[in-house]
Amino acid sequence: MATTVRSGRSDAHRGDGGAAPYLVFINRSGWLRLEQNGMRVQGSPEQACLATAAQPFSVELAEATRPLVVFLPYDRVAARIGAHARMPALLDLSSGLGAVVGTVAEALIEQCSEVTAGEFDAVVRHIAEITCLSLGGGSGRRYPAGERGAPPGAGAPRLPSAPRPGRPSPPAPTA
Repeated sequence: MATTVRSGRSDAHRGDGGAAPYLVFINRSGWLRLEQNGMRVQGSPEQACLATAAQPFSVELAEATRPLVVFLPYDRVAARIGAHARMPALLDLSSGLGAVVGTVAEALIEQCSEVTAGEFDAVVRHIAEITCLSLGGGSGRRYPAGERGAPPGAGAPRLPSAPRPGRPSPPAPTA
């Protein structure tokens, strides 16, 4: 059995007068479908869905789904991917920067009682930056192997992720 959650936010809902945040739904088990602006994405484990709270959206969760929802600061995301980017977006958490997003978000939640509010906010800002980079909202700079100033391991060949048994690829976003 699936559960559907619908959300909408207008200027009247914003008590702080600020811009609505972006939300990243990190799927830890089961599946979720997120619909916004007439587009739908489906996230399975090792995937996350990004949406904006500025527009109405709905999330359908399978019974066994355990999502982690992180609110990302509007200014960080909009500056990287554009305030008018089409939402929702799907993020691959199985490798690369997407895996970093998932790992850091999970660790932050596990350690939230051990960090200050300022430290928590700083980590969330970094999650926003890395999320945008993984969606192509960064410089796109790649370091050739051995380039001076490159981080250790930069430029090393990346092996494609092997498909995992029993985990079919999700459908592509539909308009």
